[in-house]
Amino acid sequence: MIIWVTGMPKAGKTYLASTLKQIIPNSIIYDGDELRAALKFEGFTKEDRIEWMTKVGNLALLASKQGHTAIVALVSPYVSVRKEIKQRCLSEGERFITVYIKGSNKFMWEGSEYEPPDEEEGAIILDRSEVTYEEIFRLYRWCVR
Repeated sequence: MIIWVTGMPKAGKTYLASTLKQIIPNSIIYDGDELRAALKFEGFTKEDRIEWMTKVGNLALLASKQGHTAIVALVSPYVSVRKEIKQRCLSEGERFITVYIKGSNKFMWEGSEYEPPDEEEGAIILDRSEVTYEEIFRLYRWCVR
């Protein structure tokens, strides 16, 4: 299973992912900031972001196919790319859940864009103020049903 947590910077993606990891056995977090630092990926153009999202999606798919729950915490600003990643995972027989955390755009970098999930993407939507342990546990129960 892949749980893809998306939202603007500082929305609470890492907190949500870390809390889910505590309650989901055999889970792995792919945090955008940590991966960028570890893999020295520094590009922020649209093309760089698309490439980055695709690479992280491939890592998450690989982990899921090996029996782990991959929890991705990544800004992932483009609907079309998120949909492509989801479709690829589903076509490989893996469960894919998108969680969108709504938050302030005051932390967005100049010239950047973020496309919130559309209805077709079927995301679970949480407001930043709803990212409490109780709400995360409710999300966990929904994910493992």
